Amino acid sequence: MTESTLIGITKEQLAQLVEDAARRGYEAARRDLEQSEWLTSRKEICRFLSPEKPISEATFNRNRAKGMYGEAIIGIGARCKAKKDELLQAIQRYQLLTI
Repeated sequence: MTESTLIGITKEQLAQLVEDAARRGYEAARRDLEQSEWLTSRKEICRFLSPEKPISEATFNRNRAKGMYGEAIIGIGARCKAKKDELLQAIQRYQLLTI
């Protein structure tokens, strides 16, 4: 091996591998974010959970205190957020445990 090769590949090849891996990671994270559909406020979460008549803030807080939403909701107050699919899964788990 020459001075320009590391572990059987050149520095340029290694740099390209790192760049490609970073690009793939970025794209995967971007796709995940787009597909996950975040609810970015308590108001959005309440509207999502009951579109025809959004649940009240008090009901939301009671349900959250009971553990109905599990760990799906991140943050507190009006600026909390949650992924739709994780929120629905948490509610389903809660309902199965309370039957």
